[in-house]
Amino acid sequence: MKCLSVLRLLLAAAVPARAAFSWQNVNIGGGGGFIPGIIFHPTTKGVAYARTDIGGLYRLNADDSWTAITDSLATDERW
Repeated sequence: MKCLSVLRLLLAAAVPARAAFSWQNVNIGGGGGFIPGIIFHPTTKGVAYARTDIGGLYRLNADDSWTAITDSLATDERW
């Protein structure tokens, strides 16, 4: 009986906590993940490269956007 009382108490506490958040799906395919390393050129301003947790390599552009460098290395035709 005590186990049932604890379960009811936990469920009653979970309802307000759940209502306090707005849960949404995660956007997949538009970026995300980790950037474990960014390397800046030691003498040329504005040149930087970033590596990702899944093996991608990106170059910093003049407009502060990033261009993927390694995306075309293994296309389906050449794999």
